[in-house]
Amino acid sequence: MSINIPVRTLRIRYTGIGDYNGLLTMIRTWIVDQGYEFQETVNKWNDEIGGHEHELTWIGSKNWTEYCKYHIKLVFHTWQIRDVESVENGEKVQKQHFKLQVDIGGSFELDYKNRYEKTRWLRSLRDFYNNYIAFKKITGEWYDTLYFTNYKLHRLIKEKLGMETITDASRIRVT
Repeated sequence: MSINIPVRTLRIRYTGIGDYNGLLTMIRTWIVDQGYEFQETVNKWNDEIGGHEHELTWIGSKNWTEYCKYHIKLVFHTWQIRDVESVENGEKVQKQHFKLQVDIGGSFELDYKNRYEKTRWLRSLRDFYNNYIAFKKITGEWYDTLYFTNYKLHRLIKEKLGMETITDASRIRVT
């Protein structure tokens, strides 16, 4: 049985006017461009009096090494979605007014191929490897890489929505 280690969840809350479909397209394109395998597990659309409600759950999976696999999980909850017209550069543009909450989380999965599950001796060897030999690599390098990848996606979403995010804490890291 593989071991899942969760990464801290980042949250964005937004209320305003924006290009909702453009936002979803940008996020999906970014996930695929980063080499993640894309899955959409939940897609609910409800019509309400005050506007539409949309719930989405996306998961991106990527084999990082032969032993470690990354999973990025995005949970979107959007409500009160209404079409509005706005003027940009003298032209009328169709946009949406909406309330949005995005949770960006994930985990990394150790021994995802279950190579060390066949016998009790192999399971104890896997536990020894995780707890002593590769402990710093797991808690430092792999955890930080996935967290900063999630943070980059967090920053891109905020920039697309026009929220104030000019600095980037992960600009020094190379992933």
